[in-house]
Amino acid sequence: KIPELDDKKMTEEMLHKHAQFVCDQVVSLETNEDDDPLITLPCMRELIKLMGIKFGKRKIRAKIDYKKVDKKSWTKATTTPLVRKTFESFFTNQLDKTNHELVLRRKRCGICEACQLPDCGECNACRAMAKFGGHGRTKKACVRRLCPNMAVQQAEDSEPEDEDDYQIMVEKKIQDKLEDTVPVKLTGVNSRNIKWIGEPVKADSTKIYYEKVEIDGAELQIGDYVMVETSQPNIPALVARVVYMWKETFNLKAGYFHGEVFIRSSETVLGEVGDPREVFLGDK
Repeated sequence: KIPELDDKKMTEEMLHKHAQFVCDQVVSLETNEDDDPLITLPCMRELIKLMGIKFGKRKIRAKIDYKKVDKKSWTKATTTPLVRKTFESFFTNQLDKTNHELVLRRKRCGICEACQLPDCGECNACRAMAKFGGHGRTKKACVRRLCPNMAVQQAEDSEPEDEDDYQIMVEKKIQDKLEDTVPVKLTGVNSRNIKWIGEPVKADSTKIYYEKVEIDGAELQIGDYVMVETSQPNIPALVARVVYMWKETFNLKAGYFHGEVFIRSSETVLGEVGDPREVFLGDK
């Protein structure tokens, strides 16, 4: 029952009647850049399939002629054993181990409202584009231009057969995110003498940001380079550049910073051939 509507009951008929509106609202919701769009959830895909929902430009209906075409596939590259071993060693997560038929990746529909929007130039995907001064190596689309039709179709193609497989897939995504993180060694609040220098540059309800800090007599400021000790003995110290630093309002004795981590040559394709004193700028 819905109290705001005189305890009117929510029925399947009401959901069917307003299915297009519900799907449009879900598409318009903003999510984290690293998370999948909400429209690709199994419940939303099932509703789209049952009601035949189509995402198009508002107030404009474009007729689409669907033609049956043969599915094309890319020609597989022929490599030497050494090159194959190198790729399998350094690009394990990027190589597809299950589907041996490399099909052309799906394209955006070009008619929905998201496809018609320009790039925002502010999200991580836009900042990585060459036209906005980025390196131009990634192929991710702007977060404002995520095509719902393409997202739903890609989710349908990768949909597991049963609920257990779906749960395994979700757990694997969480595990992959955890494997990408490097645990750092935390020091006790009382083991360091932290003194913030100058006035705060910014403050909110939970954090207070500063430009300079003094730690055990050594002065650091934004843009300086530091070594971050990891909690695992087999992982060497991280080389990072301080981007911003802050203290939390509920724990004024502790200090934190956000750093731009550099990559050691041994972690690149150079491997042990590279200079151990040389580091490379990454995108983390």
